[in-house]
Amino acid sequence: MNTIMLVSEEKWAELESQYLEGIKRVFTPADLFNNKAELYINLEEDADTLNYDKLGAAVLINSVATPLHSITQNKKTVRMNGWTGFLKNQVWEISGPALPEVESFAKHLKKDLIYTMDVPGFISARVISMIINEAYLSLQDGISSREDIDIAMKLGTGYPHGPFAWASLIGEKEILKLLNKLSETDSRFLPASNLVSNK
Repeated sequence: MNTIMLVSEEKWAELESQYLEGIKRVFTPADLFNNKAELYINLEEDADTLNYDKLGAAVLINSVATPLHSITQNKKTVRMNGWTGFLKNQVWEISGPALPEVESFAKHLKKDLIYTMDVPGFISARVISMIINEAYLSLQDGISSREDIDIAMKLGTGYPHGPFAWASLIGEKEILKLLNKLSETDSRFLPASNLVSNK
């Protein structure tokens, strides 16, 4: 299958290069739109800002905070949690129609897909962003240091990263984008002021 992917170096490495044979990597949105493919993939952080309607083929985009209905009317577009660090997971969260091109791509990468509702944050990003926000609130209240909060969460929960390490890996900007979106309808997701001031 002819597949074109717009992806950063960091995420390209995360996808494990032995499975990327035959996938054409491009470096700009213009390159993505100026090539013919059966499957277009955009894993960049701003993937949800582009218009994919004219592609006329299957599209898989990184869009954690923005649901499909706010991005496109193209029925061949699927969104996924493409945050840095999550591409290594065995299971990928996606939302949208079950497209054979996307299913085939996941199988090629030896990934399992779980379909979720088309809501901001999917499941894991929603949970992780809340944990990160609580860590910033704890720091803000002087409960503990960044290092100790990270150690406590790793040892106490068995998570691969502490909340501040996760925020650094994913990017505070991306966490804030999701929290702001979620807080539009639920005040529990209001971002900690020290997370906001870091941006």
